[in-house]
Amino acid sequence: MIGRRFTLFTLFGFRVQADASWLIIAALITWSLAAGLFPLFYPDLTPVTYWAMGVAGAFGLFVSIVFHEMSHALVGRRYGVQFEGITLWIFGGIAEMTRDADKPRTEFLMAAAGPLASFLLAGLFYLAAAGLSLAGLAITVVGVLSYLAWLNLILGVFNLVPAYPLDGGRILRSALWYRRDDVVSATRIASAFGNGFGWLLIGLGIFSFIAGNFVGGIWWILIGAFIRFAAKASFRQFLAQRLLTGAEVRKMMNPNPSRIAPETPVSRFMEQYLYSRDGNVFPVGHDGHIDGIVDMDALKRLPRSQWDRRTVGEFTRQLTEDTSIAPDDDAARALQLFQKSRLSSLMVTRNGHVEGVLSIDDLERYLQKKTALESTERRGGGFGRSSGRMDETRA
Repeated sequence: MIGRRFTLFTLFGFRVQADASWLIIAALITWSLAAGLFPLFYPDLTPVTYWAMGVAGAFGLFVSIVFHEMSHALVGRRYGVQFEGITLWIFGGIAEMTRDADKPRTEFLMAAAGPLASFLLAGLFYLAAAGLSLAGLAITVVGVLSYLAWLNLILGVFNLVPAYPLDGGRILRSALWYRRDDVVSATRIASAFGNGFGWLLIGLGIFSFIAGNFVGGIWWILIGAFIRFAAKASFRQFLAQRLLTGAEVRKMMNPNPSRIAPETPVSRFMEQYLYSRDGNVFPVGHDGHIDGIVDMDALKRLPRSQWDRRTVGEFTRQLTEDTSIAPDDDAARALQLFQKSRLSSLMVTRNGHVEGVLSIDDLERYLQKKTALESTERRGGGFGRSSGRMDETRA
C-alpha cells in the first residue's frame, strides 16, 4: 500500500517517515485551503495571505496526524507493543506495529488513544482561536486555528467509526475479543464491518458524483475502496502472523542457495542465475562466507552493453538487519522483514555464514499448507475453538 519513504525526524524513539504520496496530498490541501476554504470564510484578504494560511493549515494537519499516531505508539509501548515508526501517506498516517496486542485491554487502550488525542487537539485549537479572537488578534491566525479545531474533531469522530482497521474498528475488535475470548472471530467480525463501511462510502461517493459534486464524490469512492482493501488486507496479515508465529525459519528455507562469486560477470549472473532460478536476490561470497547480496533492482538500470565488463561484486550491498535473519528466528518476523525491505528473499545467516535463503514464496507455501491443514482439523474437530485464541486473552 505504501511506496518509497523518506525519514523526516525521530520523536520519542520513533522514526517519523513520509511516503511520496504525502507530498501530493500536502500540496492539494494547501491549494484547496488557499483557493477555496479560507477565501470563502475570510473574504477580502490578499492572495499571499491566503497561501500563507494554506501552508499553515497543511502544516497543522501534519502535526495533528503525527500527534494522533504518536499517541497510539506511546500507549502501545507502555504495554509492551513495539512499533517500527510512523508513516504519513495519502490517506493520513499509520503507526506501524511489529506485532498485535496480546490482550483485549491493550488493544482497546491503544486504539482509543488516537481519537482521544484528536479530541484533545480540537479543544486546544478551539480555546486558542477563541482566546485570540477575544484579544482582537489577526483574523488569519484565528482562521487557521479554527480550521484545525474542526479538522481534529472530524478526524477523531471519523476514526471512531467501528470499521476495522480504523480505531473504532479496533475498539470493536477488543470488545468482541474480550466477550468471545476468541481474537480470530473478533477480527473477522470487525473486518466485515470495515468492508461494509467501505461499500457505504463508495455508495455515498457515487451519489455525490451523480449530484454534481465530482471532486467530493471521487474522494469518497477512493476512501471507501481503501477501507475495503485495508480491512481485507489487515485480516489476511493478522491470520498470516498467527500461523507463522512459533514456526522456525529453518523449517521453510532453502538450505542450498546458489552463491555468486563477486568476480562473476553480470552477463553470466543474468543467464545462469537470475533468469533460470527462483528469486531475485542472491548471496555473494566464497566458501560459505557471505560478502553481501545482489538483487535485480541493483542491476536493472545497467545497460546491456556493459554486462560483460561489469562484475557482480560492484553491485553487492552489505547485509543489514532488514535483509537477513537467523535460522531459529520466528517466521512471523520474516514476514515483517519482507514487508519492510520489499525484497523477495532474505539471507538466512549465522555468524557471517549463509545457512540458507528464505523467499516470500517459501512463506506462502507454508501458509497454504498450514491453512489447509487447520481448516481440515477444524472440520474434524481436532483444533476446535481454542485455535482462535491467544494464550492469554483476558485483561
